[in-house]
Amino acid sequence: MSGRCAIGLDVGGTKILGGLVDETGRVLLSRRIPTPVAEGPAGVFAAMRRLIRELLDQAGDREVVGIGLGMPGLIDRQRGISVHSPNTGWSNVPVLPEFTEFGLPVDMENDVRCHALGEYWFGAGRGVRHFVLLTLGTGLGSGIVVDGELFQGGSGMPGEIGHVVVDPQGPPCGCGNRGCLEALVGGRGLARRAREAGIARDVQELIALARAGEPRALGLVEEVARHLGWGISIMANLFNPQRVILGGGLAKALGDLLFGSLRRYAEAMTMPGIRGTYDIVPAALGEEAGVVGAAALFPALTGGAATIAPGPAEPRGPLAPPGCGAPGSPAAGGEVRP
Repeated sequence: MSGRCAIGLDVGGTKILGGLVDETGRVLLSRRIPTPVAEGPAGVFAAMRRLIRELLDQAGDREVVGIGLGMPGLIDRQRGISVHSPNTGWSNVPVLPEFTEFGLPVDMENDVRCHALGEYWFGAGRGVRHFVLLTLGTGLGSGIVVDGELFQGGSGMPGEIGHVVVDPQGPPCGCGNRGCLEALVGGRGLARRAREAGIARDVQELIALARAGEPRALGLVEEVARHLGWGISIMANLFNPQRVILGGGLAKALGDLLFGSLRRYAEAMTMPGIRGTYDIVPAALGEEAGVVGAAALFPALTGGAATIAPGPAEPRGPLAPPGCGAPGSPAAGGEVRP
């Protein structure tokens, strides 16, 4: 192989996906390994480093421009820290210093915002200046693109739609609150409700029963569509997007069982005037979207064009990524930040 590529890692609570991604967004090589959450941060970082070494060994003659990490939960990108991750149980864990040994620029971003970045450059968000990406899997997350920029918020932690409290007396959520939207629509919460109701043992069985027309299974899927439609209407009313992109393993598995009702509920609960101004479409990149987006953190991969909005600590010009031009920053081609 020759040319230019970047390594992207998408770190989840159960699995880590890694890949070599070229300038067109094509995943040249991908690998999947379990996330050894029980071994703590040290064990997870060791597994990530082994995966990176394997990908580097397979890069051949290609120039590897950087290593991008899509991390779950709240992150502080400026300091390279995992602030809070319910799926891994981490709080204030330094991440970037663990990857200095490779001698390459290293950057990190929230996993769902990486997904949004991948769809922006190479998927269902191409040519769309204003969109919201929702990922429905074990939990529920979002990435927000405003005027072609990945929205970072005041402290780099925006878009936690999954942790909007829908029912204060509802089921417990991994974040510590009760009745969060994620607890009602995410795979973990959905499986628990299916078991408690005696409908199915897990999500896979629930979906199979729903496809076979089992009324209680269909009713539970309909509840997911109603709650998620409510969440989409909130994002539509707040951000007025042109498009809402829905990805994630559970969304893909539910497919047409979800989308028809979802569009109806979202439309009904969106404010008149905004209603009808956006569409809801499936994500285009599949499960490798986070890998592609993590790799796309590096402008050198996307043809030198800037990729995301300014970070909160260092205001820069439009579409300039955090670190662009700053000595030692990943975007400037320097070493990993301390």
